[in-house]
Amino acid sequence: MLFRSLVTTDSFLRLIDPAVREALERGTPIQRRAFAISCAELVVDRLDDADALLRSLQQQTVAAMGTARAPAIDELLRGHEERAHEAILRLRTGSAAAPSPTLERASSFRHAVTALRAMLVPDSYVAAARVAFQAVCATRDVDAVLRLSQELCG
Repeated sequence: MLFRSLVTTDSFLRLIDPAVREALERGTPIQRRAFAISCAELVVDRLDDADALLRSLQQQTVAAMGTARAPAIDELLRGHEERAHEAILRLRTGSAAAPSPTLERASSFRHAVTALRAMLVPDSYVAAARVAFQAVCATRDVDAVLRLSQELCG
């Protein structure tokens, strides 16, 4: 089966819950894209006080999926992802350790931006798997991601 061969080519496919992966295998490309969008919405909604920037990035990413704007949005997201990673490193290595909620918020923001970037991957199966992985990392809610995969992909 084609999907089984993809598992060896993208590490995120091996990292997601097997039940989510199986639902993605059953889904059509359109269903997998809908799942990726819903997972990204889950992440943005779950972040406490999700700011206007993250919501704007989400809207821009959805609008750019499959269009000529995708590379420019990917570059924009990459910049945010890098800055978020740098902020996490500063929080981890600063002279005074960052309070856990501050570090957790920064990490969740980075996972959210990474999920948005994953939505732009051309292969819907790989994109959905990457977004699912980032959604679980950001929300720590495997059950919600599993429910979405079953509702949207069968």
